[in-house]
Amino acid sequence: MMFYMDVRYETGSDASMPDLLLIDEVETPRSGIEEPVGKLGKLCSLYQWHFDDPVDAFEIERNEEIFEFQGNRNPFIDNPDWVAAIYASNCEEEVTPLTVTVDTPSSALEETDLALKVTTSIEADEITLTQTSGVTVSFTQSANTFAMTLPSVTKDETVTFDITVKAGEQTVTESISFVVTNLAELPTPPEEKDSSGSLAWLSLMLLGLLGRRIKAN
Repeated sequence: MMFYMDVRYETGSDASMPDLLLIDEVETPRSGIEEPVGKLGKLCSLYQWHFDDPVDAFEIERNEEIFEFQGNRNPFIDNPDWVAAIYASNCEEEVTPLTVTVDTPSSALEETDLALKVTTSIEADEITLTQTSGVTVSFTQSANTFAMTLPSVTKDETVTFDITVKAGEQTVTESISFVVTNLAELPTPPEEKDSSGSLAWLSLMLLGLLGRRIKAN
């Protein structure tokens, strides 16, 4: 009913219509019948009550009976979601969702140093890294960066970590993985052929042909 009064009574073409306002304050100033503005509170308490005590069958029936007598309806009983659509910006703090990204390579060589940097959409209160599988990797943390020394491996090994970020009441966990590459399993580049032997053989052939031509002459 209070939401209805707020949107129904607005200063407009009817000069005698009061402007009734819901404000998020207590002990709102009293207004006399001759005053153009009336303020009532507390808006955000009414907003919360709307969700704690949803529209029920009694209110729906009363709305129908009022409509039969007066010809007007309370839109917030017919459409309870309109309360959030109109007043959420006044009573709900806008929360930026927490997202987490980690600059992770697909692979890295054994016995090398690697740094994983964690980027968050909002400032994090806590960032933790937990290894969940693979050969054990030691690491140290500095703020949002994890420095690790990759171990020696006998074959390519996949390692997996969970990175958990807490910011306020939000917590996000991201799983990352990469391959620790064994140096012995890297493909061997093709050997370059030495062309000096071919050139020497060609030189001998040319000298033989030249010798035959001299004898013939």
